Amino acid sequence: MEYQEFIQSITNRIQAILGDQYQVVCHPVCKNNGVYLDGLIITSKETNISPSIYLNQYYDQFVLGRPMSEIVWEIFQLFKKAPQIGNMDIDQFADFSKVKENIAIKLINYDANREMLSDVPHRRFLDLAIVYYFVVPNELLGNATILIRNDHVSLWQTNERTLYRIGMRNTLFLGWEIRPMNVIIRDYLEEELDDYLKERNPDRQIEPDRIQQLAEEILADIYDGDDEGPLYVLSNHRRFFGASCMLFTDRLKAFADLKGSDLYILPSSIHEVILIPQDLSPEYEALCRMVREINDSEVDACDRLSDRVYRFDRKTGKIS
Repeated sequence: MEYQEFIQSITNRIQAILGDQYQVVCHPVCKNNGVYLDGLIITSKETNISPSIYLNQYYDQFVLGRPMSEIVWEIFQLFKKAPQIGNMDIDQFADFSKVKENIAIKLINYDANREMLSDVPHRRFLDLAIVYYFVVPNELLGNATILIRNDHVSLWQTNERTLYRIGMRNTLFLGWEIRPMNVIIRDYLEEELDDYLKERNPDRQIEPDRIQQLAEEILADIYDGDDEGPLYVLSNHRRFFGASCMLFTDRLKAFADLKGSDLYILPSSIHEVILIPQDLSPEYEALCRMVREINDSEVDACDRLSDRVYRFDRKTGKIS
């Protein structure tokens, strides 16, 4: 079965299960870096917004032999578990005074998004672009956003300079944090260990202190006794589009002064960057190779920010 035939079959089968009270459509969605995904959208008479269920991964599973019926059942279960979102007031969205408090900024790669940027208000920042998005004010939707395009700017009778001023202010209000990498790894290890031990011993109560002890022992081996290590992760509290926090150079300067060193900034993804005090860092060329290798092997194509490594000079307060 070819890909488009698969997409149509999934759409038809989900429509048949849900009946006429729902509308099931599949739309291609251009994500970051020119990545296109096919999103299944299910709405009813009571809703005009709904999370997308991306089908690309399911076709890969189908090609590898997963039965169609099993895939359809999983997608149906995802829909059932998803919250019923409701409606978005389109008239309110057309009023700039009512949407501006939910406009924020994010960083994307300039060259990888040239086609999209032709229709999007933006400004250059090194090899990146600052673009603007609207945070959908609905807790059930999680991190749902709408990319702001030139048509929105015309509708709102505003301009890119205004979006930048408002977006920077609102993005700062989203919060920012710099956390040692080992703390993030420890939290991840504790979650994974907790899940693993519960799966292996479903009838046994595992003490949280024991999980923390196991995680600390693993970390001690990784960091060879170093309490903190040289790596720090910069993001926002939502850990969503958090790479934009590198634009707040006054925060970078405070951290660099605390460490008594200039900083290298490694673009981990559009959601976070990694800070390394230059005095504790490998050579610049080694960092560049590491970033390229990680991007190629570990980071989803639509989440990649850049293959470049940046440097923050604490005397000038500038990034290069």
